[in-house]
Amino acid sequence: MSVTLDVGMRSKEDVAPPPAVGSKKANEVDLGKLWRGEKLRDFEWRMRCLGLDASPEANALLRQMIECTETLNGIGDEIVSGERETKWWLDGEYDGEGAEESNDKGTKLFGERRYGEAFDSFTRAIGLWPSRAVYHANRASAALKLGKYEVCVSDCKEALKIDPSNVKVMTRCATGLQKAGRPREAKEYWR
Repeated sequence: MSVTLDVGMRSKEDVAPPPAVGSKKANEVDLGKLWRGEKLRDFEWRMRCLGLDASPEANALLRQMIECTETLNGIGDEIVSGERETKWWLDGEYDGEGAEESNDKGTKLFGERRYGEAFDSFTRAIGLWPSRAVYHANRASAALKLGKYEVCVSDCKEALKIDPSNVKVMTRCATGLQKAGRPREAKEYWR
């Protein structure tokens, strides 16, 4: 049986559009699941190659890795479904030196009573290193001075998740809540 191909020139009208594919474009959550699954399989394969599949320590690590993978996949699903709120700074650049520089600049500007510029510098610090409670606390302070009470409260709550014993931030949060017209919630922070 022979197949003959027609390779002659055709006009655009003669060419059929490509068939529609019944799959959706992968999102970041799906790609994350795929990547984590590959890393899990790679770890298990390396464990076997090294003859560690009978090792209790290696198997305990594998179980922990499976649990962490399942937890992260669940968090991704919650984000996609809207059950979990994502933070605006989640995709930060993670530059510790740059974050410190931005924070120091913000502190200087705050001392000069240039609260708007200080707020912007603290925002940059959070974007560069979001897990530092002090950056959220500093931005909350600038937000309070600017009358951005809801931002102040949100930043204080974020700082308290990282450092729950910070009394200064609790007080700032209570002040922000009171100024935002939420005195009942503010009572929780006046300890």
